[in-house]
Amino acid sequence: MGRLRDKVAIVTGSALGLGRATALLMAREGAKVVVTDMREADGASAVAEIEKAGGTASFFQHNVSIEDDWIKVVDETVAKYGRLDVVVNNAGIATPGSAEDASLADWRKVISVNLDGVFLGTKHGIRGIKQGQRGGAIINLSSIEGLVGDAEAKRKGLIALHPVGHLGEPDDIGWGAVYLASDEAKFITGSELVIDGGYTAQ
Repeated sequence: MGRLRDKVAIVTGSALGLGRATALLMAREGAKVVVTDMREADGASAVAEIEKAGGTASFFQHNVSIEDDWIKVVDETVAKYGRLDVVVNNAGIATPGSAEDASLADWRKVISVNLDGVFLGTKHGIRGIKQGQRGGAIINLSSIEGLVGDAEAKRKGLIALHPVGHLGEPDDIGWGAVYLASDEAKFITGSELVIDGGYTAQ
């Protein structure tokens, strides 16, 4: 407990799934967490869960592919909490199907969120972090599909592809983000932390 005490973190796409788990763990470790997502009701629910556990959190409806949204989220975070220490670029989408089946519109939508969103989060995250007196951390998450291709496999087949014998849980990713956001990782920069149960090591 307390590994992120006094830190302020923005976690995108944190209304559900991996982002929510990351936000909850960061709050548990003492961070003030800004939950951002397109899903307002689920985002408010994540904030309520953090607050119920004694943490501090806020929610912003946020489209990560829109620069004005990033400007607003970063500026209002700094205005409310006085600083920004961590940005977790977690928000991401996927379009099922192969390259020959996907439309150009599908491609552009994925790129706008998964790449433009990370670029904008990094750009404005740096701007917000530099307003403080200390350094900070920008953590960019990606699927294993950022490293290898994957078939639309059924769950049982997918489990078989993980040498550890089971699929990961949201907290497995969340704890990695907590570590990278903490002072324990202060000498780490520009590194990949692959948390995949050995899937890409085969």
